[in-house]
Amino acid sequence: MAEINDKQYLDSIFRGVSVDSAPIKDAFGKSFVAKNLKISLGISNEQLRQICERINCSAEIFFMGVYSILLARFAGADEVFFTATGSKKIPVYLNLSPNQSIYDYFKNLREQVERSREMINTPYNEIVKLYDFPNAPEFISETQEIFDTNFALQVSNDENILSAKIYFDAGKYSDALIKSFGGSYKHIVTKIFAVEKIGDIDWLSADELKTVQTIHDTDWEVAERPAYRLLQDSAEKFPERIAAIANGKSLTYRELNTAANRLAHVLQDKGVGVEKIVGVMLNRGLEVYIARQGILKAGGAFLPMTPDYPDD
Repeated sequence: MAEINDKQYLDSIFRGVSVDSAPIKDAFGKSFVAKNLKISLGISNEQLRQICERINCSAEIFFMGVYSILLARFAGADEVFFTATGSKKIPVYLNLSPNQSIYDYFKNLREQVERSREMINTPYNEIVKLYDFPNAPEFISETQEIFDTNFALQVSNDENILSAKIYFDAGKYSDALIKSFGGSYKHIVTKIFAVEKIGDIDWLSADELKTVQTIHDTDWEVAERPAYRLLQDSAEKFPERIAAIANGKSLTYRELNTAANRLAHVLQDKGVGVEKIVGVMLNRGLEVYIARQGILKAGGAFLPMTPDYPDD
């Protein structure tokens, strides 16, 4: 009877769940490389006690809840799936409505984790086979030993200093991404007490917010130069750097500029100049780059053409 209840309980939460909440990898190594990053969380034990008292949860559930919020934000989703490893390893699935109150969110998380630890007796590796779960990110309790993992977070309290350590596969994730995740985690931990709803949570740190606000700040003077002059400038400054690659072949800036100059002279001799349109029908290759730059150098306008174009 216990096994049936176990299965029924799992079905009630996880049947049909297919969300992958692991951060999108931004490194493409061929083998597993274990690394970790430790960050101070910037709150005292007294502040943590007050936060947990307000939302009626344990410190473990609080830190787990912040982790799941951030996983969902990084994935751009309103649902999250991860594992919680304590006395046993259990799956956790939550919906995160922007209008959901912080109190209700942590209440739902607390009740699911407590109920799952009571009800689930099936080993996690068998649950994965039953529901075809993805390789989920992990939240690991402070007392648990860490083994090789693609992505996991563990919070510890060493000599009254609260810190989090992110364990990750450096073959899949860059240090920059992990630092960003860690910075956002710390930011939410220290700011979540000031908001009422999930949608009100600002997950960007002050430095990251400043970067976003100024990333498209292009308010500076730029010397206007025609495209062919930009090529010429590059040929003078970086003559041996690769300028174009196509079909397994390449041209340096010097080679591209030299070939374009030769073509420009030929075109000018044939009458190409200002307000003259030169149609070009070539297969994709280095010749297209040469043609474009040569026509511009001659003063003409480059018009790529294809046999697929209509007659008119």
